[in-house]
Amino acid sequence: INDSLGAPFCDALLRAIAERLQASVTQQNTVAHLGADEFAVLLTDLPEANSAVAAAARLGEAFNQPFIVNGQEIHVTSSIGTALFPRDGEAAEWLLTHAQSAMRQVKQLGGNGLQTYTSQRNAEASERLKLEQALRLALQREEFQLHYQPKVDLHTGQISGIEALLRWQNLELGMVSPAHFIPLAEETGLIIPIGEWVMRTACLQRKAWQDAGLTPPAVAVNVSPRQFWHGDLSAMVARVLSETHCDADGLELEITESVVIHNIDDTVAALAALGELGIAVSMDDFGTGYSSLAYLRRLPLDKLKIDRSFVSDLEHDPGAAVLIREIIVIAHALGLTVITEGVEKAAELDILIKSGCDEVQGYYFSKPLPAEQFQHLLSERVFPGFQLHPFVARLE
Repeated sequence: INDSLGAPFCDALLRAIAERLQASVTQQNTVAHLGADEFAVLLTDLPEANSAVAAAARLGEAFNQPFIVNGQEIHVTSSIGTALFPRDGEAAEWLLTHAQSAMRQVKQLGGNGLQTYTSQRNAEASERLKLEQALRLALQREEFQLHYQPKVDLHTGQISGIEALLRWQNLELGMVSPAHFIPLAEETGLIIPIGEWVMRTACLQRKAWQDAGLTPPAVAVNVSPRQFWHGDLSAMVARVLSETHCDADGLELEITESVVIHNIDDTVAALAALGELGIAVSMDDFGTGYSSLAYLRRLPLDKLKIDRSFVSDLEHDPGAAVLIREIIVIAHALGLTVITEGVEKAAELDILIKSGCDEVQGYYFSKPLPAEQFQHLLSERVFPGFQLHPFVARLE
């Protein structure tokens, strides 16, 4: 509101909010403006502890109706956190801190709601802070490592690609799941230096395999939305390629659909800049987000990666098989190579081959491996245990 309508308008809106909050409580209670878009309400006449939530909910209802400011109608929602004296603290600063902690929980869940402070939430917040502090030191302490998982060409059985997957081994926390630390790295902005480390390490490893006399295919690294939009990605990629002496065709970037919805025109321009460097780009986790065919048609992509969620029920769900087959047909019509991840069973592989899928990735062939173990796979011309499917043989 401040950016679009100006500071005077925003100040008038804050005054209107303050007036409505004051009208929602009795004269024995206090409404304070803490700064920016944050207010505090001190309720001193609650008949019992259980009535605190009801009172806070009534404050939230004050935002059900729009505000009229300078003749303009503005809709505002609220995120409310509550703390209770003396249960949640006897000092004013602790009550306020705990109420703010509960409020942040609401905002993390999307806002427009109400949460009461609990010691469990405080413990979760403490754990999150501990994780963030450890994450900030992880690069410096060289705690990250990369594991590599092969992509297998379904026409030849050869390793056609490699995905570099980040792992974090912390001395105190042990092996931390990417599902826990990647969102935190994205939120804090640490994903930008971490992402550059991943790219540089993957390129250096590929060069090491080449120096060992192997011919590794391109190594794919994941690029987060924050990296894509705020990390000067094309400049960083050019710098890494130059410093590691890695050829552009030896690196592939995987982006998710959440990158695209930011702005389709800007996305096209950013992908075009990567294309000028000779970098192939794959759309990762396709089918889990917006999956718009309109943007798929416009984006200068090279590959489409179907999410593992489509594979998990493939042999028991005819509808899933039909859907995958149609996605493959459309992708091929757009000139895209199709990869399906999460393949774990021979029956799933059989359906994907018959559906015309180009490449697969998953535990059926190999789990992610450290570089030294993955090197043994690269020495094999055809992936161990792969048998050319008779359906593919007829096609060729």
